[in-house]
This record gives sequence, structure tokens and C-alpha cells, in this order.
Amino acid sequence: MSWLLLATLGQFLGAVVVFLDKYIVTDEKALPRPFVYAFYSCLLTGFWVLVYFLAYVPGLTGLGIPSFSEVQKPTIQVIGMSFLAAYTFFMALVSLYDALRRSEAVNVMPVVGVISTVSTFTLSYFLLDVILKPNFIWGVLILVLGTLLVAQTLPERYTMLTVLQWFFLWLTLYFDEEALFLETSFADGFFLVRIGLMFFCPVTANGADLF
Repeated sequence: MSWLLLATLGQFLGAVVVFLDKYIVTDEKALPRPFVYAFYSCLLTGFWVLVYFLAYVPGLTGLGIPSFSEVQKPTIQVIGMSFLAAYTFFMALVSLYDALRRSEAVNVMPVVGVISTVSTFTLSYFLLDVILKPNFIWGVLILVLGTLLVAQTLPERYTMLTVLQWFFLWLTLYFDEEALFLETSFADGFFLVRIGLMFFCPVTANGADLF
């Protein structure tokens, strides 16, 4: 049952993050636009490359922590997939933060959850040849219905379109990262995507008012 406790803890922490995101994107004194918040979020995400330095700490190498020695010279294809992952991650954050700014989190996140659940199991069936048993399908349908009932009201049309935009960007990100990790190692892919975020954000924000 440890996985269930971890999943529950993950959902709780995710709810806390959404609450903080909603507070920040709706406080114009803190940050003027969702774009700005996504910019700083991507920069902070890029600093996860610092985890590679932990491999130099004695006793941690056996825990599977990636190291700089595992990072190889990337091909053009790998660089392209890394920057595509950085772009889709950034724009997906912009879309999600914009939806949270325009509507209540209790209305946006259930829709996000339903879209994520349905798309995950549907694509797993058609693309990964995962066999879904009838009782499993009924469980998914009940989960979707329960998730929608949590929402007070469905978001307005523009917000729904923004959520769908987030979905297609996040879907592209998942498939791109899957292809990236099949093309190269996890240490390579993780490192290059984070470096891509740190380079991509300043280029995207060139000329934008970030303060």
C-alpha cells in the first residue's frame, strides 16, 4: 500500500501547488501576467541540473543519481527534441496559469484531471497496446464522473480552449520526452531539457516586461 500513500501525498502536494499558483497569477502586484510566472518557473526548473553535482558526494553514486560523466555529446536530433520539450513545457505552463487566472482553480483543475485521465488511458490503448479490462474501464468512467462533479461549474468557453491548448502542449511534451529518452539516456535527456529551459526562457522573454 506504500504506492497508494505516495500517490495520495503527491495529490495533496499538487493541490497545494495549484493553490499557490492561483494566488500568484491572480495577484497583479506580485506578477503582472501568467507569462512572467511561467518564465521564472522555467528558470527554477532549469536549476535541477545541480542534482548532477550530488553524484560527487561519497555514498550517493549507488542511488541512481545522474552524474556529468553520463552526459554525452548530443546529436542534432537530440538537441532538437530537447528544445521542443523546453518550448512545449514553457507554453503549457503559460496556458495553465492563464486558465487559473481567468477561472477558479476548483473549476479548472477537475477539467484538467478529466482530460489527463481520458487521454492517458486512450493513448495507452491505441499507441502502447495496453489492454484495459472492463472493470478497469468502469473505474475510469466513475473517476471521470466524480472528478467533474467536484467542479462547481464548467469554465467559460475561452478558459476551456486554454485548457485544451495546455492539454495538446503537455501531450506533445510527453511524447517528445519519451522519444528523447529512447534516443539517449535519462541523464542526457534530463540534462539537455533543463539546459534548454534555461536558454529558451530568456530568448522567449526577449523584450518582454518581466518586472
